[in-house]
Amino acid sequence: MRIKVDLNLRRLPIIYRHRLMALIKEALNRADGNYKDLLFPDKSSIYSKKTKPFSFSLYIPSEYIKNREKFYLFLNEDLMVEDTVFYPASGRYFCLFISSSDYEFMINLYNGLCQIKELDFFKFLSTNEDTEKVQIGKISMLNERKINRDEVLFKTLSYISVEDEHDRPIEIFKEDGRTIDSQKLERFNHHLNEIQHRILRDIRGYGLRRPLEFIPLSVEKVGVKHALKEFWRHTGRPYMVLTTYKGTFCLRGDPEDLQLLYQTGIGLRTGQGFGMIDIING
Repeated sequence: MRIKVDLNLRRLPIIYRHRLMALIKEALNRADGNYKDLLFPDKSSIYSKKTKPFSFSLYIPSEYIKNREKFYLFLNEDLMVEDTVFYPASGRYFCLFISSSDYEFMINLYNGLCQIKELDFFKFLSTNEDTEKVQIGKISMLNERKINRDEVLFKTLSYISVEDEHDRPIEIFKEDGRTIDSQKLERFNHHLNEIQHRILRDIRGYGLRRPLEFIPLSVEKVGVKHALKEFWRHTGRPYMVLTTYKGTFCLRGDPEDLQLLYQTGIGLRTGQGFGMIDIING
């Protein structure tokens, strides 16, 4: 299941994923607070690391201007940074896309979003330290493709994050940054399979039906700034910079596994706005 949500914002900083996570949590809380607490338990809970059965991405309108401005990362904390801020052209919307395999999640999300008319989103440093509010516009249900083959071409809608057991990003390129290194790609596939086996086991009770093979077609490496309050409190740094990948790729595996990855995302941090993918061919 997939939905598209029009977000009416005058401006949006380049570090935004944590605020979209807050919007999703608020929507779930308004629809069913008990369900929201089950999906996002207290950090001290043994279930706090449980996989979230969804991924999301944000479409930034192609017509925009960029400014460098100071803004606060968290509404209730005085943590200020200076970075790029997007201003869309008049009449253009940011579009939030959310995908999930979980019917209960999507129903609660939809119902909760319908209850939100306006929400505090970012606080900017200006003459009056004004808060930018997001207004929820049209919410559309999108068609979902059915996968019935063991090889599918995908494109990224949000960047893919794959790391080893020590939280180190897995490289796939040679030193020139453009040519695929076959040995590194083999290591990438090894860790991708370990990640997806664990995630699918969380979501449906058992892992991969058979190993995946990730074949990059037109892929590039991207550094992404990502803010989490826990990271800041633990490290003292306002945000992390993640090594991720975007582009087109072929994914081989069991059709049932591929369908679930299409619905819930691929790689790590899917519930934080990474790993959302779409099908290029049927």
